[in-house]
Amino acid sequence: MKICHWFAVVGIAVLTAAPALGQAQSGTIESAEGNTVVIKLADGKQFKASVSNSRTTITIKGQKGDRAALKAGMACSVDAPSDGGEAKTITCN
Repeated sequence: MKICHWFAVVGIAVLTAAPALGQAQSGTIESAEGNTVVIKLADGKQFKASVSNSRTTITIKGQKGDRAALKAGMACSVDAPSDGGEAKTITCN
C-alpha cells in the first residue's frame, strides 16, 4: 500500500512541476517568418511555435486571420503543446 501511495505522490509532484506544458503562452511577437512565430514572454524568455495555415486557428482583434497577418510587436497568446511545437490557436489583441 505504501508503494502505491508513493507513486501517487510522485505523480502529483510531476504534474505540478511542469505547469506550462500545454498551456497558452502570452507575450509579444518578436518575429513571425514563414511558418514560425517567436513570442517574448513576460519573464524575457522566448517561446517558439510552428504555425499551420490549415491546422492553426488564428484570431486577430476578434477576426479570423492567417499567419501572414502575424507581425512583430503584436500582443498574442499561443496555445502549443511545447516550445517549438505546432500552435493549435493564436489569439492577438
